[in-house]
Amino acid sequence: FDTVIAGRSSTMVGAQVSYSLGQPIGPVSVSGTLGLQNSQINGYTLAGIDVPGGKTDKTGYAELQLRFNDVSYAGFAPELRIRHQRTKSNVSRFDARESSVTMGIASKF
Repeated sequence: FDTVIAGRSSTMVGAQVSYSLGQPIGPVSVSGTLGLQNSQINGYTLAGIDVPGGKTDKTGYAELQLRFNDVSYAGFAPELRIRHQRTKSNVSRFDARESSVTMGIASKF
């Protein structure tokens, strides 16, 4: 959306593809996700100086999800998520790499 305030006009476009194996591998259900995202912030300023063309970020990520179905309680099973994400920006302070491992619970119903 657009506003009259500098740096508050932005556009974001993204796509995501997910796939789950039809059958578990032993006691583990496996799924994965790949995604891309592009954002453009017009009128972006850094320390009061306009960034020519605004700020542009490109992000890509991959995620693997492992659900342990044989260890469930009340319809919930433990899930392990492994994710890697990378962001490239024309403003170098926003370049980032992130890797994470998350353990949680997921509904089986």
